[in-house]
Amino acid sequence: MRILVTDGMDKSAIATLIAQGHEVVEQFYEPDQLGAALREFDVVVVRSKTKVRANHIDEAKGSKLKLIIRGGVGVDNIDVKYAEANGDKILRFTKALFKAMNYAADDNYEEVAGYVAAQTKTDEASVYDQRGDADWLTGEEVARGAADGTVEKYYEIQQQNFIAAGAVEGEVPVSDYVMLDNMIEAGK
Repeated sequence: MRILVTDGMDKSAIATLIAQGHEVVEQFYEPDQLGAALREFDVVVVRSKTKVRANHIDEAKGSKLKLIIRGGVGVDNIDVKYAEANGDKILRFTKALFKAMNYAADDNYEEVAGYVAAQTKTDEASVYDQRGDADWLTGEEVARGAADGTVEKYYEIQQQNFIAAGAVEGEVPVSDYVMLDNMIEAGK
């Protein structure tokens, strides 16, 4: 798949996608250029800066674009009705993400460190040495966490941190912006 990342993404996630054979392009597009640009990609991953509106989706209709992903908190920058109408595609992509997570967590540290080092122009040994700085969760672990409430608690903590920092005005239910059912289903 050809994946457009418009607002940045964790370098190890990008490296894992590349390791799985995907082409990842990191590029921001102004609103008047976004719709045409989307036609050239299978997937777009946005955060808060890029706004994917109905006119962008309409311009991309009939093209390669299969999936729009919002990284982070909230979906005010995505046409949610479109996403809901294409839940099967969202589920397929979540399953693909889980496969990539499994690959990174399955003792492929040296290979993933090489991809990350190449993408970030960092010394490979330094990247490899950081492998113990955090736990690499598998897709199955995320699915179990979604089912038992652990993932929802993580998002609640994240939301409280955003509120405390002034980045978010008020509390909203996690289910308003995280598709926990999708995570559970993808883990089956």
